[in-house]
Amino acid sequence: IPYEVALNAISPRTTLPVSEIRNKFESLRAKDVLVIIDACFTGTGKSKTSKKLIKPVVDLAVWKSQKLFISAASPDRAAQEYETGKQGAFTYFFLKALLGQGDRDKDGWVDTFEAFSYAREMLERLDLRQNPLMTPRNVRIKLTKVR
Repeated sequence: IPYEVALNAISPRTTLPVSEIRNKFESLRAKDVLVIIDACFTGTGKSKTSKKLIKPVVDLAVWKSQKLFISAASPDRAAQEYETGKQGAFTYFFLKALLGQGDRDKDGWVDTFEAFSYAREMLERLDLRQNPLMTPRNVRIKLTKVR
């Protein structure tokens, strides 16, 4: 759902139901699939208007376990923007991890768990209480080779 959508102004041209995302996601035959969503699902963000905003709920249990789903914030937290990167804070630090800062085991690769952990730790250092989620946590997909 786009930013600042009122309950009475939902348009099928600008929205995508979670069920449709899930169906497409689950039909993929790829061995490794990763979905990252850096969005606020709380409906508690600052509104520039007086509109009543939508508060969707994301049920992580709807995703099949052989796929990997990362959310920048838990359903009860706001995903913060990061001024330094001019983008979502989680995305900024996830990308920093992919550039090599996330290679915790020094094997020359950054995998999903390392990138997620690095981003989460950086958010905590900045006191950005987004509480990112990764489901399932035991899946490790190699994402990038460190140069």
